[in-house]
Amino acid sequence: MKTITQAAAGSLKWAQVSAKAHELRSQDDVIATLEFRNVFGTLGTAKSADGCFTFKRIGFWQSRASVRACESDAEIAVFVNNTWASGGTLEFPDGRNYKASTNFWMTRLEFTSEADESLVRFHYGGVFRKNADVEVSETARRDPHADLLITFGWYLLIMLSRDAAVVAS
Repeated sequence: MKTITQAAAGSLKWAQVSAKAHELRSQDDVIATLEFRNVFGTLGTAKSADGCFTFKRIGFWQSRASVRACESDAEIAVFVNNTWASGGTLEFPDGRNYKASTNFWMTRLEFTSEADESLVRFHYGGVFRKNADVEVSETARRDPHADLLITFGWYLLIMLSRDAAVVAS
Protein backbone atom coordinates (compact mmCIF):
# COMPACT_ATOMS: atom_id res chain seq x y z
CA MET A 1 0.00 0.00 0.00
CA LYS A 2 1.27 3.48 -0.86
CA THR A 3 1.77 6.05 1.84
CA ILE A 4 -0.50 9.07 1.71
CA THR A 5 2.30 11.40 0.66
CA GLN A 6 3.34 9.03 -2.16
CA ALA A 7 -0.25 8.99 -3.42
CA ALA A 8 -0.62 12.77 -2.98
CA ALA A 9 1.33 13.40 -6.19
CA GLY A 10 -1.87 12.30 -7.99
CA SER A 11 -5.51 12.99 -7.29
CA LEU A 12 -6.92 12.14 -3.87
CA LYS A 13 -10.57 11.87 -2.91
CA TRP A 14 -12.25 11.12 0.41
CA ALA A 15 -15.60 9.32 0.14
CA GLN A 16 -18.12 8.09 2.67
CA VAL A 17 -18.74 4.39 2.00
CA SER A 18 -21.17 3.70 4.87
CA ALA A 19 -22.66 5.51 7.86
CA LYS A 20 -19.43 4.95 9.84
CA ALA A 21 -16.73 4.31 7.23
CA HIS A 22 -14.78 6.56 4.84
CA GLU A 23 -12.02 5.88 2.31
CA LEU A 24 -9.26 8.01 0.85
CA ARG A 25 -8.70 6.94 -2.73
CA SER A 26 -6.09 7.62 -5.35
CA GLN A 27 -7.61 6.39 -8.61
CA ASP A 28 -8.94 2.90 -7.68
CA ASP A 29 -6.55 2.36 -4.76
CA VAL A 30 -7.63 2.79 -1.13
CA ILE A 31 -4.87 4.81 0.53
CA ALA A 32 -6.42 5.36 3.96
CA THR A 33 -9.60 4.70 5.91
CA LEU A 34 -11.41 6.58 8.66
CA GLU A 35 -13.93 4.66 10.70
CA PHE A 36 -16.12 5.81 13.56
CA ARG A 37 -17.00 3.54 16.47
CA ASN A 38 -20.65 4.57 16.14
CA VAL A 39 -22.70 6.80 13.87
CA PHE A 40 -23.06 9.71 16.30
CA GLY A 41 -19.78 9.35 18.20
CA THR A 42 -16.68 11.49 17.86
CA LEU A 43 -14.06 8.73 18.17
CA GLY A 44 -12.56 8.00 14.76
CA THR A 45 -9.74 5.66 13.77
CA ALA A 46 -7.61 6.45 10.70
CA LYS A 47 -5.49 3.70 9.14
CA SER A 48 -2.99 3.91 6.30
CA ALA A 49 0.51 2.76 5.39
CA ASP A 50 1.63 5.74 7.50
CA GLY A 51 0.18 4.21 10.67
CA CYS A 52 -2.93 4.03 12.79
CA PHE A 53 -4.27 7.07 14.65
CA THR A 54 -7.33 7.92 16.70
CA PHE A 55 -9.13 11.26 16.75
CA LYS A 56 -11.46 12.26 19.56
CA ARG A 57 -13.32 15.53 19.98
CA ILE A 58 -14.27 16.85 23.39
CA GLY A 59 -16.77 19.68 23.91
CA PHE A 60 -18.99 21.58 21.48
CA TRP A 61 -18.58 25.37 21.55
CA GLN A 62 -15.12 25.29 23.14
CA SER A 63 -14.10 22.03 21.53
CA ARG A 64 -10.71 20.48 21.07
CA ALA A 65 -9.66 17.20 19.53
CA SER A 66 -6.83 14.89 20.37
CA VAL A 67 -4.71 12.89 17.95
CA ARG A 68 -3.13 9.71 19.29
CA ALA A 69 -1.36 6.70 17.88
CA CYS A 70 -3.62 3.65 18.11
CA GLU A 71 -3.21 1.71 21.35
CA SER A 72 -1.63 4.74 23.04
CA ASP A 73 -2.90 7.30 25.55
CA ALA A 74 -0.22 9.86 24.62
CA GLU A 75 -1.39 12.79 22.51
CA ILE A 76 0.75 13.42 19.44
CA ALA A 77 -1.24 16.50 18.40
CA VAL A 78 -4.12 18.64 19.63
CA PHE A 79 -6.61 20.61 17.58
CA VAL A 80 -7.89 23.72 19.34
CA ASN A 81 -11.10 24.98 17.78
CA ASN A 82 -11.78 28.68 17.28
CA THR A 83 -15.52 28.74 16.56
CA TRP A 84 -15.64 32.46 15.87
CA ALA A 85 -12.76 32.37 13.38
CA SER A 86 -14.21 29.43 11.39
CA GLY A 87 -11.30 27.14 12.08
CA GLY A 88 -8.62 26.45 14.61
CA THR A 89 -5.05 25.24 15.05
CA LEU A 90 -3.54 21.76 14.92
CA GLU A 91 -0.58 21.82 17.32
CA PHE A 92 2.24 19.27 17.48
CA PRO A 93 4.76 18.84 20.32
CA ASP A 94 7.64 19.46 17.87
CA GLY A 95 6.47 23.09 17.74
CA ARG A 96 4.76 22.92 14.36
CA ASN A 97 1.31 24.50 14.19
CA TYR A 98 -1.10 24.36 11.27
CA LYS A 99 -4.00 26.74 10.90
CA ALA A 100 -7.28 25.25 9.67
CA SER A 101 -9.89 27.52 8.13
CA THR A 102 -13.20 27.02 6.36
CA ASN A 103 -15.36 29.12 4.14
CA PHE A 104 -18.83 30.27 5.27
CA TRP A 105 -20.64 27.30 3.67
CA MET A 106 -18.05 24.80 4.95
CA THR A 107 -17.50 23.48 1.42
CA ARG A 108 -13.76 24.13 1.72
CA LEU A 109 -11.28 23.42 4.48
CA GLU A 110 -7.66 24.48 4.21
CA PHE A 111 -4.58 23.84 6.33
CA THR A 112 -1.86 26.48 6.10
CA SER A 113 1.63 26.65 7.54
CA GLU A 114 2.75 29.16 10.13
CA ALA A 115 4.10 31.18 7.18
CA ASP A 116 0.52 31.21 5.80
CA GLU A 117 1.41 28.92 2.90
CA SER A 118 -1.40 26.68 1.64
CA LEU A 119 -0.63 23.03 2.36
CA VAL A 120 -3.80 20.94 2.03
CA ARG A 121 -7.23 21.91 0.68
CA PHE A 122 -10.44 19.90 0.87
CA HIS A 123 -13.32 20.69 -1.51
CA TYR A 124 -16.27 19.17 0.33
CA GLY A 125 -19.61 18.06 -1.05
CA GLY A 126 -22.35 15.46 -1.00
CA VAL A 127 -25.73 15.29 0.66
CA PHE A 128 -26.26 11.68 1.68
CA ARG A 129 -22.73 10.43 1.05
CA LYS A 130 -20.04 12.96 1.94
CA ASN A 131 -16.97 13.36 -0.26
CA ALA A 132 -14.05 15.71 -0.81
CA ASP A 133 -11.41 16.27 -3.43
CA VAL A 134 -8.05 16.82 -1.72
CA GLU A 135 -5.34 19.13 -3.08
CA VAL A 136 -1.89 18.64 -1.57
CA SER A 137 0.84 21.19 -2.27
CA GLU A 138 4.41 20.20 -3.06
CA THR A 139 5.46 21.74 0.27
CA ALA A 140 2.92 19.60 2.13
CA ARG A 141 4.21 16.41 0.47
CA ARG A 142 7.58 17.10 2.16
CA ASP A 143 6.01 17.93 5.54
CA PRO A 144 6.40 15.25 8.25
CA HIS A 145 2.77 15.74 9.33
CA ALA A 146 1.15 15.63 5.87
CA ASP A 147 -0.51 12.25 6.48
CA LEU A 148 -2.21 13.60 9.61
CA LEU A 149 -3.26 16.84 7.90
CA ILE A 150 -5.03 14.76 5.25
CA THR A 151 -6.68 12.23 7.58
CA PHE A 152 -7.46 14.63 10.42
CA GLY A 153 -8.74 17.23 7.95
CA TRP A 154 -11.40 14.78 6.75
CA TYR A 155 -12.30 13.98 10.38
CA LEU A 156 -12.64 17.70 11.04
CA LEU A 157 -14.95 18.20 8.05
CA ILE A 158 -17.19 15.39 9.26
CA MET A 159 -17.37 16.97 12.73
CA LEU A 160 -18.18 20.40 11.21
CA SER A 161 -20.91 18.84 9.08
CA ARG A 162 -22.45 17.17 12.12
CA ASP A 163 -22.28 20.43 14.07
CA ALA A 164 -24.04 22.29 11.25
CA ALA A 165 -26.79 19.66 11.18
CA VAL A 166 -27.32 20.02 14.95
CA VAL A 167 -27.45 23.82 14.76
CA ALA A 168 -29.87 23.69 11.80
CA SER A 169 -32.28 21.40 13.62
